[in-house]
Amino acid sequence: MPGMPAQGRSRRSHRTFRRAAALLAVAAVAAGLAAAGVSVPEVLFLAPAFLLAAVLAWGAYPGEELLASRRPASSRRRVAATIATPRRRTVVLPRGGRLVASRLAGRAPPLSAFLPA
Repeated sequence: MPGMPAQGRSRRSHRTFRRAAALLAVAAVAAGLAAAGVSVPEVLFLAPAFLLAAVLAWGAYPGEELLASRRPASSRRRVAATIATPRRRTVVLPRGGRLVASRLAGRAPPLSAFLPA
């Protein structure tokens, strides 16, 4: 499994290996960008983003242990009490073409239109 240390390696040496691999990947991307004609300041500007992307792609989540250690000890979550309120009647207003049609259909045609001339 990708998250488990390899046989014969401690968790600490595995973490060091992952960090070195991420740093090597960032250096390879920076070298590729420099070879493509991107200037050095632009590559240095993007270096932290590439480093973070490499670390996240490798499966390490920076600050995960810190967040887990600051989580409250109780595993029970508070549920907000909901107050049962009667639902209001929803009024649907005509919109778009129906609005135009309802305004044009305000009155019936004159009676003389139906009488033979």
